[in-house]
This record gives sequence, structure tokens and C-alpha cells, in this order.
Amino acid sequence: MKKMAKKLMCLFMALTLAGCGSGAPSGEAPADGSSTAAAGKDKEDGRVVNVSDVITLINLEVYANNNSCEFLYADLVFDPLYYGDREGNNTPCICSSYELNEDGTEAILHIIDGVKFHDGTDLNAKDVVATFEFMKRNMDTLALVSAVWPYLESAEYVDDNTVKLHLTQYFATFETALSYTWVLSDEDIEKYGDDFQSAEKVINGSGPWKYSDWVDGQYLKVTCNKDYWDKENVSNIDTLYVWYISQENAKVSGMISGEVDFASTLRPDMLPMLEGQDGIEVVGYVSDVMHYLQFDCAEDSIFSDINARKAVAYAIDRDTMLNLVGGGEAMNCMFLKSLAGYDETIEGYGYDPELAKEYLAKTAYKGEELTIYTRNDLASIDDVMAVFVENLKAVGFNVTTKLCDSAEFVTIRQDPSAYDMFFVTLGGFDGDSYSLYIIPRIVDDCHNSYYVNEDLNGLILDSYKTIDAGKREGMLKQVAETVYEECGPILAVYTPMEYCVKRQGLEGVNITKCAGPYFRYAHVDENVWKK
Repeated sequence: MKKMAKKLMCLFMALTLAGCGSGAPSGEAPADGSSTAAAGKDKEDGRVVNVSDVITLINLEVYANNNSCEFLYADLVFDPLYYGDREGNNTPCICSSYELNEDGTEAILHIIDGVKFHDGTDLNAKDVVATFEFMKRNMDTLALVSAVWPYLESAEYVDDNTVKLHLTQYFATFETALSYTWVLSDEDIEKYGDDFQSAEKVINGSGPWKYSDWVDGQYLKVTCNKDYWDKENVSNIDTLYVWYISQENAKVSGMISGEVDFASTLRPDMLPMLEGQDGIEVVGYVSDVMHYLQFDCAEDSIFSDINARKAVAYAIDRDTMLNLVGGGEAMNCMFLKSLAGYDETIEGYGYDPELAKEYLAKTAYKGEELTIYTRNDLASIDDVMAVFVENLKAVGFNVTTKLCDSAEFVTIRQDPSAYDMFFVTLGGFDGDSYSLYIIPRIVDDCHNSYYVNEDLNGLILDSYKTIDAGKREGMLKQVAETVYEECGPILAVYTPMEYCVKRQGLEGVNITKCAGPYFRYAHVDENVWKK
């Protein structure tokens, strides 16, 4: 391992151990006495920035992504056809523009000139076609591909700057799909086969950062692509390390010591250790992560009765829950504010225990024990569940809770009628109201709610095929209104505050409200950066 990585490995071990202590940062230097600031002056790495992620990179296959750090890696090393900020805003990248035919089943993609892969070879329409053919061949094994390109039929080479896509039908997330289409080298695929990234470790993107090294469970190292085609976005950082640090104390001690320059998803109770520290900025925001209840609406369930669902909705004291999780906002509409379909005119279900009792009295409920299932890794979940129990018992429900690990929770949701209610999170990725949100959870009923509303399903699917964005927005607001009126199968509860910390002078970090931080355009302010 190179000298820089050795020094930072000592840091990684020291921070990990510090995170296992009693709660306060250790303040101890790495075992070899080194520091990131000093190590950053190594000639081979130049100016170094160290950032942390709580989730580790699992593999180097860009289309096998299934966690936030893997998307971070793809975002650094590869160029997509359109660039998505993961909050619903997509802008041209390798594809400068596109045109759709009248029914949206054909798209002409215009590919820019002057792009080179990291190995120096040119990127053109042949590589784009080869990428689509790669995706089409591997549709059954790559979940990301099947999710973002459900109606891809074929890609046709027209000339070096033009590709024609053939689709079986138009779909509302077409532009988002372009943002998940990272261009691969035709020559690499032909030479090494489809598993060239995972088996051969041929990592040859065209993005603003070049892959350098990866140690599973420890770090990813990338270096600045000084020959990047978009000259305005060539970073003045030479080397970027992404360290996998999950311990809260380790993040704090790393920021205070100067060894870490950015740390995400910090717990609110850790903030006092960092607030007021010279050169450190705390960034807080209401997240794009919905915490919601889902009901079992099967015929033999009490929650097949809308009155029972409304009794739960009016019984919940959301403000108390938000105080426990560090703040945020109560949700009235099932759509997050970032998503098409969000309707601020929906009144929502306020905390009204007396009204909850009235709704419960209209049901056939006889005091049977009901269970709320949830995941044990959610923030302050013990306290939140205690509020659920107290609120629901106060209006007449006999309720208990069960905290499950992720595997058990998945099993419960997949087993028909195994739950009465469950409480979990759902992120609003890419401004996409469909792919993770309403199609799987309502149309496909992937979590076995047994709620059936064919008119609602038809409205959702019709909106998904509608090219006119304004018309589509109106249809989605009708969806939101229906779900509110039916109080199911999903009941949005709240979105919490999230916090991250960064060193002053580190700029260009895309701090998304749901998908984690992205460092594609990271740079430092020469007048502020002190390291």
C-alpha cells in the first residue's frame, strides 16, 4: 500500500477505535503520529481531501449499484448521458440534448464531441450504443438497469454523434433514466466481456475523477482527471479519499482533529461537540425521507375499515415524535415536497385524540392486540414507538410494537397478513414519484397491504405514460388526494432533520436531502482552505 494510504489506514483504525469509547472523542492522534494534514503533503497525492461515508462500497461494477456509496463512486468516475443532482434536476452531460417522437417511443440522442475515456480513447455514439446493449443483455441480473429502463427495446447507431433509442412506450422517468446511464467503453466490453469491471477491475470511465484504489470496508481513492473535457469542472483537489466511518464519535473526533473534511448523517446529539469549532460548518436540513405507516387492509383486518385507519391517523402526536428525533416536519401529503404530486392544499390529519375515538367507535374493533413492526436501525426508534403505543392506547387500541433487524423486517413485509401495521422510511430519490414510490407500493402492492383501488391504479399508470409534464402533475395531485381521503394504504407521518459537517473552504459538495453527499464537483477555496 502506498505511503499515503498507510498513514490514513492508521487514522481509520484510530477513529474506529475512538468510536467504540464512552461517548466523547478521544482526541488521540493516529498510532504512527501522522495526521491527514501532514500526509496530504505527500508528493504522490498532492492536495488531499478526506470525506466519510457510513456505507461501504461493495463492488466496482457501476451498474450493480445498490447503496449510496456505490452511486457516489459512479458519480465520481463515470459520465452519464444526463447529469442528475438526485433531487429531480437533470442537465445535459454526454448527451447534449434529445428529441422524442410524438408518442415517445423513439428518442434521438445527440452525443457531444471531445470526450475521452481515462485511457485516452475517444468516447462517441458507438460507446453509447454498446452501453445500452450491455444493459439490455444484463437486464435480468442488474436490478438498477431493469428499474430505470423498463421499456428499453434497442439502441441504434446513426453516426458518431447520434443514437436512436427505441422504446416500447414512453415513461415519465425517461430523463432520470438518462442520468443513470453511465457510458462504458465499447473497446473494453469487446476485449474483456461484460464482467470487465468486477472480474478484470478495468475501471475506465470518462468522469472528472479517475479510479485509483479500493480496499473493501476501508476506503475508496480517486484522483483528479486533469484532462477532463469539461474544463470548468476540473477540481483543484488532487486526491479524494472516501473513508467508511460509521461510528459517530469517530466522525466528530476526525473533524475536530482535521483528519476528516466532511462527515454525513451526524446524530443531533453529537452536534454540541462541533458547533462553534473553528473552521467547521454544520449543515442541517429537513430530509427527503418519509417516515410512514402502512396498514394491512385485508378483509379480515380491522384496517380494511377506513374508520380504523383514520382513528390511527388522528391519534398520532407527530410533534412529540419530531422532538424526539431532533426536529423536522409533519407530513400531510403522501408525496414529499420535492416530488411531482406534492399538494400543499391537503389539510392532513392533525393530532386530535377525541376525533380518533369517534372514528374507532364506528368500527367493529373489540380490543384485539395489534402489532406495529419497525426496523431497529431507525433514529430514536424506541422513543418513537413508545409514543405510538401511548397515543394509540389512549384512544382505545390495544397495541404493541416489535423492533426487527432488516432481514426479519423484509420477511414480515413479504408475508401476506403477517403484520397489522409497519413503520419504516422511504426516500424521494431524483424527484421520482413512481419507481420507488407509488408504483411498487400501491399499484404492485409489493408489501402486501391488500388495499385495492383499480381507479387509483389506473390513474397512476396513465400518468406514468403521459408526456405532458403539466398534465402529469395534475394527475399525481389527484393520486395524492385519493390516498389522503382513503387514509391508506400509506399514512405519511414525518420527515426528520438531517445533519452533516464540512470543513470551511471545501466547496462544490452536493449535499442531497436523501441520496447522501456527492463530490463530483468538489473543490477548495484557495483563500479559505488552511490545510
